[in-house]
Amino acid sequence: MKLPIRTLIFQKREMSQSKIIIRLRHTYRIQRPDYRDLNPFINASDPKNIVEGNPTLKPEIGNNIEAGYNKSFKKGGNLNIVLFYRRTDQDIQQYLTYYSALKVGDTTYYNTALTNYINVGSEQNTGINLFGSLPASSKLTLRSNLSVFYRYITYQSENISSLNYRFNINATYQFSKTLIAEFFGNFNSARNEIQGRYPSYTTYNMAIRKTFWKDKASIAITGTNVFNEYIEQPTQLSGIGFTESGLRQIQYRSFGINFTYKFGKLEFKKGKEEDDKQDNQEGM
Repeated sequence: MKLPIRTLIFQKREMSQSKIIIRLRHTYRIQRPDYRDLNPFINASDPKNIVEGNPTLKPEIGNNIEAGYNKSFKKGGNLNIVLFYRRTDQDIQQYLTYYSALKVGDTTYYNTALTNYINVGSEQNTGINLFGSLPASSKLTLRSNLSVFYRYITYQSENISSLNYRFNINATYQFSKTLIAEFFGNFNSARNEIQGRYPSYTTYNMAIRKTFWKDKASIAITGTNVFNEYIEQPTQLSGIGFTESGLRQIQYRSFGINFTYKFGKLEFKKGKEEDDKQDNQEGM
């Protein structure tokens, strides 16, 4: 359930065809748990790591405040800066409990970890998000996004905090009108949760695409994490009666060939009345 978003927009148009937009926004949201979080039945496909939902979960209550600045440049560049404060009450998080023996129906599981979901007190994220797009040359375009924020969680009598950041970059190089290469990389820093520290991870994708038949068809060769067989995620968790150190290895490397073909022609046209209505809303 999402309630209306209150937004205040100031817009300035310059003669050089660049544009500046400043936004102040407050959002109030109710985020209900999904089916997997609520499902009370045991998932014992991995007998050492059992998962169980919690049908008594309450919905998350979110209040977000953002102040944004956006500037577009006449040569095609764009800069977007957002300062934000996001608070979530009754935040839903995973909670792990260790059992030397756990009886489920007619089966007893030994030395197993049971993961379910609980509502913690609150989670607050305060930080900044930067996005930029730069046509470095007539053939090369760079786009990047950086988010840095301080995370503060309250749970019972404990306070958990960490400095987190996310970064991604996208580069597109056009060799010719019909041949394009693209690279996308993404990095997420490690984060602290109520029972420990979850790992950082890095992914990257690359592709080269050739179009033909007047751009109606294209064929692409793609690769994901081609230089790494696994994504390794070490974790450090602790709780009542246990301390857990683990290493998760995810086979993420892949290669692919894609073929696409466009049938017909699809156009979206906006009437003058809609344009006038949108301009009036932005100016409010």
